[in-house]
Amino acid sequence: MKIGVDIDGVLADFQTSFLGRATKIRRKEDIIDWPPYFGPPARYDMTDIMGPSFRDEVMSSLQDDRDFWVNLKALKGISLFKRLCKEHKVVLLTARTALRPGVMHDVVRDWIKATFGVILHKDCGIVISPDKVVWMTSLDAYIDDNPEVLAEVAKKWPKTKLYLRDQLYNRKKIDQNPLLEYDRVATFDDFARAMFGEPHWHSTSAMESTLSTQMNDNQVRTFSTGATRDTEVGKFDYEGFLSPLVLQRFAAYMHKNREQKDGSLRASDNWQKGIPKDAYLKSAIRHLLDWWLIHDGFEGRADVEEALCGVLFNAQGYLLETLREKK
Repeated sequence: MKIGVDIDGVLADFQTSFLGRATKIRRKEDIIDWPPYFGPPARYDMTDIMGPSFRDEVMSSLQDDRDFWVNLKALKGISLFKRLCKEHKVVLLTARTALRPGVMHDVVRDWIKATFGVILHKDCGIVISPDKVVWMTSLDAYIDDNPEVLAEVAKKWPKTKLYLRDQLYNRKKIDQNPLLEYDRVATFDDFARAMFGEPHWHSTSAMESTLSTQMNDNQVRTFSTGATRDTEVGKFDYEGFLSPLVLQRFAAYMHKNREQKDGSLRASDNWQKGIPKDAYLKSAIRHLLDWWLIHDGFEGRADVEEALCGVLFNAQGYLLETLREKK
């Protein structure tokens, strides 16, 4: 089979690196709601967390920045790419335009080789163009993270089997393309298993409203070692939802505040014995005021990290008491 594979959002984690760059150059007037750290956007164009002009400014900063593209992290669940290239004719398609075509070609070649051990033009082909669908030839199957691109492919090549790599920002796109038929897959490896004719997790476009569909017994992940497990779909991704950097800073804040007036340390879980919700709320507002003052260029009682940790502690405590009340 001839198979087309998008790069960013399917194999490479462009979004995380892009938001990291935005964090470095952001200004408070550029960010909607001004969070301490960017969270994952719920829109493909990221306009839910930043304005279009700032997004374009960040993109412009990537022009001729070869290191940015070379150092993109790979997404999880891409271990079967090399095998796919061996068993099928694979063509990579990307709309990247931040570097000159020849330079971007070399960047993709080096990234693919370093990540998968795959040789471009020998093991797989490539198309680099902002109009990648225009240059696309007939394919048996194609995977992308953008439903709008899938719609273009469906119009040009109606017989191509389409797959959408699940991302937070593309889960509501089906509303704009109600007649578009494709399978949503949790990872690239699920897509690859479909190409191999092996059991894999997917949801059809008719199931787009949620991703909590119960899995059948044969919906499993098969690792290269032969080990199997059910898929990660529907499970909480704590590693993705939480930041170790934030947790480490919060733990330092909590440890510092364990010390009592007599010099002794209270137990680390002392707060879980129960504190009135009113006390949490009043304390949270004081820390929030510090955060607000610092954000507007004034002085708070402590630095912004202390203020944010204080807000986090009181929100956590208030939530704990709220959850206890439900039991």
